[in-house]
Formats: sequence, structure tokens, C-alpha cells
Amino acid sequence: MSVTFHRAYDMCKDPFKGLEDVIATGADRLLTAGQKNRVEEGVGLINQLIRQADKRIIIMPGSGINLSNITQIAVRTGAKEFHLTGRKVIDSEMVYRKENISMGGTSGIPEFSRKVADPDMIRSIISNLKMI
Repeated sequence: MSVTFHRAYDMCKDPFKGLEDVIATGADRLLTAGQKNRVEEGVGLINQLIRQADKRIIIMPGSGINLSNITQIAVRTGAKEFHLTGRKVIDSEMVYRKENISMGGTSGIPEFSRKVADPDMIRSIISNLKMI
């Protein structure tokens, strides 16, 4: 079974030693945003990690990747695999809707929609990456 080391890596003190530690675990991939909230902010470190890894582990950028930024992220990092949601929000099929009450408290969780995989978006992302 293939193993991906979680973005918990982004919390480590020394990203270069941390990479070596993750490699030592035998994991196949390291999911990272380059120790930032979003990959776009961490592309420099991700590029360095890919070079340091030297094909011993796959560095997989993930967090905030979408159709509008994946090509630039791929070019700037040199990454070959990416983690993204590729989802869209659709209206719920719920018939009866009681407005003005939220089961999610005051956090703004939408009650009458859901997220689903968007095949067209994913196809577009793959198409964009093939053009690099």
C-alpha cells in the first residue's frame, strides 16, 4: 500500500531535517504546502524539498490548489503530483427547508448545499498540466 505523510509535516521546526525524517519512515509521498497555509505561499520551499528529495520520495503540494493556479505552481515547484479537492458546490436536493436556523451553529456552514467532485474541472486541470 502506498503511504502519504500528512501535512502535519508543515509544523516541523526544520523542514530539511524533517524531510529526511519522513524519508526514513518509508513513506512514498510527503503532502506539504511548503510550511505555509497555501501552496502559492510555499512554492520556494517546495522546490527546495523536491531537489533535496532527489526522487527518494514524492513531494506532493497541497492546500489551495485549483484550476487558476496549478500551472504556475507546477512550473515554480517542479512537482509532478498534486493534492486538490476538485469540487464544486451544488444545491441540496432537500425538499423542505426551514430557513433561519443552522445545524452548524453560527459558523456559517451551509445547510442546503453540498460539495461534489467536478469531473470537468479535474479534466481541465489535467489538460492544463499536459501543456507544460
